[in-house]
Amino acid sequence: MKSLFLTLTILLLSPFASAQLENNNDVIQFHKVNSSDTYLNSTTDRNLCNSSSSVNINNLFIKEVKVNNYRAEIIAVGNPPLQYSLDNIHWQNSPIFHNLKNEVYNAYVRNAYGCISNAFPFGILNLPNIITPNGDGINDVWNLKGLELYPGSSVKIFNRYGIILVNTKIDNNGFVWDGTHLGKILPSDSYWYVIEITDGRKLTGWIVVKNYNEKDR
Repeated sequence: MKSLFLTLTILLLSPFASAQLENNNDVIQFHKVNSSDTYLNSTTDRNLCNSSSSVNINNLFIKEVKVNNYRAEIIAVGNPPLQYSLDNIHWQNSPIFHNLKNEVYNAYVRNAYGCISNAFPFGILNLPNIITPNGDGINDVWNLKGLELYPGSSVKIFNRYGIILVNTKIDNNGFVWDGTHLGKILPSDSYWYVIEITDGRKLTGWIVVKNYNEKDR
């Protein structure tokens, strides 16, 4: 498979190129038929039966990335076999990645012709369970990094009595909460959230707001 990637990549270096490969005892010939990335694929099997078709090697893109906790699956469109990467350096045959960290990733897919898709960003969200909005610059806000990649998502925050304190839609600026409601500092307490992401994920949990003022000491 490695030689297949290397040989077909050579085709991209010439406006009208051709190559002949052997794959599972079949002879596959590729002839570039125009100045774009369209090739005539001619295959002759071991019985000397011949078939041909026209393929566009750039018909390659990522449709979506399905995230489940710390697992991500790349859903791609393209002529197989495909390989997958989260850094455009290390590649694997499986579209599934496990044990990911809380950060933003760029997904890539490439085909046997050496074409690589555009980057597809997605996020494994970091959801801290405590903020201390005392103005010292440490954990002052609840910053849901990566949520800006999913505009149209929603965030709701409730107090212990079920009263909605925050109900907002996400835009390209993401979401940052400073532990206030209607401009007033909330008391130190536990609060509950529901995050509905446009990719189908629904995240629920709690966050502690701890205000270190005279009453709390």
